[in-house]
Amino acid sequence: MKLTLITACWLLFAGPLLAQGSNAPGYVEFGDLGVLSSQPPKVEISLGASLLGFLSAATEEEDAELASTLSKLQSIRVNVFEVDAEKGDEAMQYILGVGNQLEQRGWERAVVVREEESVVHMYMMMVDGNVVGMAVMMAGGAGDDAVFMNIVGEIEPRQLGRVAAKFGVPLDFNPDS
Repeated sequence: MKLTLITACWLLFAGPLLAQGSNAPGYVEFGDLGVLSSQPPKVEISLGASLLGFLSAATEEEDAELASTLSKLQSIRVNVFEVDAEKGDEAMQYILGVGNQLEQRGWERAVVVREEESVVHMYMMMVDGNVVGMAVMMAGGAGDDAVFMNIVGEIEPRQLGRVAAKFGVPLDFNPDS
């Protein structure tokens, strides 16, 4: 009975918070990333508004500017997979497909890097001149990593590096390393 009551309360109060991220204009549904790898993700980061609010409060004395940036975010999601050897080209095509879908939904392509065996795509969702979502997708060739990152909320591009560093998310991508 106690477990049922706790579960019901959790669904009642947390459900709307979880749904909020998926309805936000900056949210990206990357689809079934498991099709690129037979292994579980090497890295999974999923921070919602509540945890980001806690982190904002925890960093306020030490770094008020970072705390302010974190308080404006609704979610940060990062998934890193090692792409199966036979699916290197498929990973790059997957990124192209997701990128096309984002552009059809009004996302702006900010960065595209194409190298012989790697690709990096970065998209931004703008609302009233403000960045409210960012999606970064990277993939190398067969056996390399594929990275899918989505940040939802009001994003100050000059603060992106500080937020990434706070959570240990590398913004440099070298598929040969």
